[in-house]
Amino acid sequence: MATTCRIGILKENKVESIYCHYDGYLAGVGVILKDNYKTKEKVEELIALGDIAELGTTTEFKDFSNMPYKTYADMPLEERRKYTKDYHRWRGQPIKIKTNFDEQDYKYELGRSGVDFLYLFKDGKWFYLKDENEDFEELLI
Repeated sequence: MATTCRIGILKENKVESIYCHYDGYLAGVGVILKDNYKTKEKVEELIALGDIAELGTTTEFKDFSNMPYKTYADMPLEERRKYTKDYHRWRGQPIKIKTNFDEQDYKYELGRSGVDFLYLFKDGKWFYLKDENEDFEELLI
């Protein structure tokens, strides 16, 4: 079962966000965001991809679908985790970016979208939320 999340950025009091299907927990997506997406420009580059299946340490894409499983399995984990699998480049789906009216409206995505975590980049820092009745906490992993 997947741990899903939304990854967002606060821009002019609105939140632009994308869905991420796998590894949305703090030790997965949380660590990757904190360690690799440290600037507004990098976060905007990520959001511009639209919804993703899996977050990589870069926004680079590599299509593994025609690679024999043994070749993929033998590849170093760091190499596999480098690439972001977005649905547009991977499956040819339309780019989907959701815009919420404000930070409070974004919090409700936990219930509306059914995701497990929300991540928000604002003021040069990452924040996360697990419960829409709580406030965003700074990501300090």
